[in-house]
Amino acid sequence: METYVSATGLKRTVYKLLADHHMDSELKRYSFDDLNTKMVADAAENR
Repeated sequence: METYVSATGLKRTVYKLLADHHMDSELKRYSFDDLNTKMVADAAENR
């Protein structure tokens, strides 16, 4: 379960989805190391 719900797991999932689906997203401008879960939550809320 931690693979999906941990901060690192969530970041991996985001990057995989962005790569697989070629989505436009503000998250693409951040490196993996700079991305955090607040950014992911904010992007989801603004979608």
